[in-house]
Amino acid sequence: MQTFCEVYEIKDNGVLVHRGVMLNNREEKANLEHIINNNTFEHNSIYVAIFLEPENDSFAVSNVLTSLPVLVNSYNIPKLMAIIGRLKKMHSKERITYAILNLKSLSDIYDFEYLDFNQNAILNYQEALKTFYAEKLGVLKPEQEKMLKEYRTFNLEKFLFTNPTQEAISNKNSGLIILTPDKVYELPETHTYHYVSSQVGLSRHYNDPTYMHIWVDKQALKGNVIISINPLELLVYRSASLNAFQKKYLSDLQTKIINLEQTHKQKIENEGTFIYTYNNVPGIISFFDKQAINSLTETEVKELIAETNKNYYEPITVQHK
Repeated sequence: MQTFCEVYEIKDNGVLVHRGVMLNNREEKANLEHIINNNTFEHNSIYVAIFLEPENDSFAVSNVLTSLPVLVNSYNIPKLMAIIGRLKKMHSKERITYAILNLKSLSDIYDFEYLDFNQNAILNYQEALKTFYAEKLGVLKPEQEKMLKEYRTFNLEKFLFTNPTQEAISNKNSGLIILTPDKVYELPETHTYHYVSSQVGLSRHYNDPTYMHIWVDKQALKGNVIISINPLELLVYRSASLNAFQKKYLSDLQTKIINLEQTHKQKIENEGTFIYTYNNVPGIISFFDKQAINSLTETEVKELIAETNKNYYEPITVQHK
């Protein structure tokens, strides 16, 4: 499907440049986003890309990307807000997303945050842009500073057992643990999607940009463990082979989770979620299919988990007290 994109560039010197680009497929759209990201990093410009798709006899906004460089000027914020304000008057598709790429380092291209918002969240979108902008200018209000601190703080207990807030900038009580053969990274979700966070984290750890192009299953196959955390849900992607360092961390983590479950008197979804691994995708599909179709009892769920563990790898297990 053809997409038309209006690209606004606000240069560091305040000059506003407006271009129109016709995109013929998803690859061209992805390439344009990549160019925008690189230009933001290299030339310190603010970009707003408004993507429009055909709808009836006109075009409707399908998604919007705003990229913020590390260094900004106070006189550019009115220009940025004027462009965002224009969106309110534009016809949009029923499912529209707004995204923010927030660069944080002049030297590290992997040091960025990525947020997206649904069609009903344009006010949060505006507030998030203003907050990131204020941080870059060093004029954060106390409530903005508090919001950013919570957004960037890893808290396993909070992520698993607390409902997310409706802040403009939020990790939605989700996080990621990356367990390489010799190091642990415990990260709040500041890239919206776990797979992006794992790609960024592993690219930085190994200084290898090829990790930006592989999914979590391939990351696990290379000897890493990727643990996705959401409220009452914990998913682990791992290979069949773990070293002693990784086994100890997972065992300690399971013990911690069991203790937290007892404290909160709640069980995380699918007790024993350490069944998740690159090598047992068929087992995962079978697990969810059977659970959805047959409404498995607790005993049946435990039996299925045990069967999956047995079939696909030697599990890390901790006995309940």
